Amino acid sequence: MLLAATCAVLLAIGPSALANTYAPTRLGDPVPNGCKKNDCSLREAVIAANNHSGDDDIVLKAGKTYMLSHGAGSPAEDLARSGDLDIRDKVTIASSSRTKAIVDANNHFRVFETFAATTLRSLRVKRGSAFGEDPGGLLFGGGLYSNSGGRTTILRCAFSGNSNAAAVADKAHVSISRSSISGNPQGGAWASLAGLSVSRSKISNNGQAGLSAVGGKLTVSRSTMAGNSQSGVYVASVDLPTTITRSTIRDNSAEGGNGGGIEVGLGTLSLSRSTVSGNKATGANANGGGIQVSQGTATLINDTIDGNHADLAGGGIYALYSSTVTMNAVTIAHNEADADGNSTGAGGGIATDGTSTFDTKNSLIARNKAAAGTPPDCNGTVASDGQNLLTSDNSGCSGFTGPADFLSVTPTQLNLGTLRSNGGPTKTDALGQGSKAINHAGGDAPKLDQRGAQRVDPDIGAYERR
Repeated sequence: MLLAATCAVLLAIGPSALANTYAPTRLGDPVPNGCKKNDCSLREAVIAANNHSGDDDIVLKAGKTYMLSHGAGSPAEDLARSGDLDIRDKVTIASSSRTKAIVDANNHFRVFETFAATTLRSLRVKRGSAFGEDPGGLLFGGGLYSNSGGRTTILRCAFSGNSNAAAVADKAHVSISRSSISGNPQGGAWASLAGLSVSRSKISNNGQAGLSAVGGKLTVSRSTMAGNSQSGVYVASVDLPTTITRSTIRDNSAEGGNGGGIEVGLGTLSLSRSTVSGNKATGANANGGGIQVSQGTATLINDTIDGNHADLAGGGIYALYSSTVTMNAVTIAHNEADADGNSTGAGGGIATDGTSTFDTKNSLIARNKAAAGTPPDCNGTVASDGQNLLTSDNSGCSGFTGPADFLSVTPTQLNLGTLRSNGGPTKTDALGQGSKAINHAGGDAPKLDQRGAQRVDPDIGAYERR
């Protein structure tokens, strides 16, 4: 009886709904002519999966390179018969082992465009060209472009050498996990009109911003953005937030621009339990070595802003153009304004242009540098909500008159360590024994510090000495 019922169900489903597995045998990209058992290219496997209803698998040989070339210079189409690989039905494309298989478009055209749910696993996606797909340069996402219905999961992959952004979430969500987006000349990954989630990944050495939110929601956790040009993270999504937690934004640059680590043009940034360090804004009018906020909103909780440099003002953070910045339990230390040494540039830790709203509490702003004769820690309009500590006076930021603010604390009294691993996923500046910051934060400090350590009698800044 059970067997008969099972057979009836299978007949009702029909064979077309069952998953197929395709194993391409050819590394080249000939004119497609059907995926046969011993004669199948990657393109032919994609076309076969598109034409078969079901959750299919395409398994590539680990360590092998699949070169794409068919359709170079031809008009764009969306059926995978030439140009980029258009995914029209649910599929997983994966290497046969943890060793990555390589898909190389050799700058002819984009690599993948997704119109259906797609998983890419253990692949190296390289040298895709959105310019090649559309010589007019109107398209983006040299490695991946998510079109309507093309929700895409990227797991343990590497994207490199792709033009006009490596991966673009435009009309469907893209999730990147345990992957690297590195060495792409016009930027890493974009939340264009759809959401982009990045976790446990490294976004590094891209020619423009590592991650960009230009219309979609961007969510980042336990990831590193390092060595990117024109900011590690760029935020300009007006209606949807950017959230970064337990991540590191380090050694990025904005040459001739602002916001070496993070630039918030428009939109909203929430940064928590993260470290922004070693970033630079260089040029005659370069501000915000670590973070610049202009016309947007930024909320910082349990963060360390350390060792950033701006040639002009705001080595750590610069706020301008009616922006809003709120900080709670943040450490801003060892940053530098006037990094080019031309004697212009104040506010090594924080600087504002006087039009922004900047509120801080339970935060440590210490041992920053600026041009000779200018305030090193803070310069501009900043309001204190209490329990902040500065190693300078409040001549640059007269708003530090809140309850229990500590001013002109000496380096010996502060006993602040340098940036290093002190537990947790990100580096912090530890408080030494007897530090003036110990037990002097307010009751509204976060219950955990940046590392995740419990606060009992809370300390000022992102680090809780236990």
